[in-house]
Amino acid sequence: MQQLKAVIVDDVRLIRAELKTMLLEYPQIQVVGEAATADDAMQLISNLKPDVIFLDIRLPDYSGFELMDRISVDIKVIFISSFDKYTKEAAKYNVIGF
Repeated sequence: MQQLKAVIVDDVRLIRAELKTMLLEYPQIQVVGEAATADDAMQLISNLKPDVIFLDIRLPDYSGFELMDRISVDIKVIFISSFDKYTKEAAKYNVIGF
């Protein structure tokens, strides 16, 4: 079984921790990094080259959508948001979940 490298990006530490705990149930997913801002996420994505990113849409520096527009790697995205009004815009990206 191939392991997928994942990065979690959310400005709320407790959400990152809970998601990381939830992902322990899936041995095929290895969380290799976490970020609270889009800028920090850019660095992690560049350095770690994850297969999937769990991404909040509303971040303190710029949106998850803007982050996706700025990265040049092909990466699967699962948006983590309680705002379903973003589902239409999210469809423009390599989304595998919302």
